[in-house]
Amino acid sequence: MNTDALDDWLALNTALARWNRQLDEALGNWHGLSFADLRLLDQLACGDDQAQRLGALAEALGQSSSATLRQVLPLEKTGLVERRPAANDPGSLVVALRAPGLQSLKVARETAGAICARAQAAGAVARASLRPRAAR
Repeated sequence: MNTDALDDWLALNTALARWNRQLDEALGNWHGLSFADLRLLDQLACGDDQAQRLGALAEALGQSSSATLRQVLPLEKTGLVERRPAANDPGSLVVALRAPGLQSLKVARETAGAICARAQAAGAVARASLRPRAAR
């Protein structure tokens, strides 16, 4: 059994959880968003017409459609995104970024970028610790 690989994965997951918590706290305090919300808005901003089908959005975020819909609902209530039927498939939903959502994304990316820069600077040690044992 390879416990070194598991131990490294657990350590990486713990480190990411700490940084994600810092992102959630800062984004929540300054912008009323979570890091997951920023990821969703950012993904929409990359799509054609800043909109994506719910299923494609869920896939890009690595979560189920139902989880994505639960995340979209409060963003819709605050006016950052909108849901609408797909033009060529009324049974499918499209989630679209609205102008206030794009503006929130722009300023939230600055906050998140500063935190990620700190994480990246601190990550040199973490990356070195994840190298194979023989390479250390």
